[in-house]
Amino acid sequence: MAEGGFPNRCSADSALIIYRDAMRQYIAPILEEEYGPDWIVDQVLNRASDRRSAKSRRSLMHTGTPLQDLIDLNEIPRLLSDNETLFVPPLRDSDFKRARLIKDLRNELQHAHQPGDCAPGDAHEIAIHCAAILERLDLLDAAERIRNL
Repeated sequence: MAEGGFPNRCSADSALIIYRDAMRQYIAPILEEEYGPDWIVDQVLNRASDRRSAKSRRSLMHTGTPLQDLIDLNEIPRLLSDNETLFVPPLRDSDFKRARLIKDLRNELQHAHQPGDCAPGDAHEIAIHCAAILERLDLLDAAERIRNL
């Protein structure tokens, strides 16, 4: 296991979970108010690039799953950048770049087989990016939770 303040993939995963949950809470109501729930379902479940089967999409749509829980970490950068004008305070280009980097880093972590496969620097970078975006959106409690990991 690697040494350091963020010793392994588990710490990075914890930061990503806090980030994802905070962003879901922030994004879903804004998009729902602007476009309605059907639009969110269509955006996150029925995109051409979605690998879920039609059957699994239908089951998610009809089980009463909260809209925010349908928003995957990988969808957050796209939903933010495609709807930039809806979110206050406005996100800067650097925020979008960080959001995409978080997504890319998460994809890399999914290929790590052992907890120690994530270097401390990688986990630290993920946490910094997550906290920076959350702070920019005034989601300060979530940012502080990441810093306290």
